[in-house]
Amino acid sequence: ERGRALGFLSAAAYAGQSTGPFVSGLLTHMLACEKMFLDICREIPVGEPPQLNNISQISEYWQKIGQEYEDYLSTCQESDLLVEHRLPFQLKGVHHQLKTCELLTQAIIHSVHHRGELSIVLTNLGYPLPTLDIILWMIDNRQDISSI
Repeated sequence: ERGRALGFLSAAAYAGQSTGPFVSGLLTHMLACEKMFLDICREIPVGEPPQLNNISQISEYWQKIGQEYEDYLSTCQESDLLVEHRLPFQLKGVHHQLKTCELLTQAIIHSVHHRGELSIVLTNLGYPLPTLDIILWMIDNRQDISSI
């Protein structure tokens, strides 16, 4: 479950009293970007990310964004993945357009990158993250298609 693994993290470590604002800032950044990429795909205005002041708020927001992704993806058709969206910010001085499938790929890779950073920092603080084995997760969460 998204954010559950963070329940063990002390408030001091989350707030950056031992690491600087790295943990809280990185988690907030990850979630804000996931939400932004989803909003671009849904073609709704990208809003300001909420202020997330503690682990409970991070976990709740993580669950909310995860559910929004599930809801969005459950309605996507294959043709929707090829729709181009204008980024609301510039990269290399230019406003680019990316396909839905590219934005979703960016959201995944961006989060995996930062999860790696968090894993290193949290492990060094004595709070190793659980192993993320996507194959096992897919097997555990697969619907039994023989009953469909």
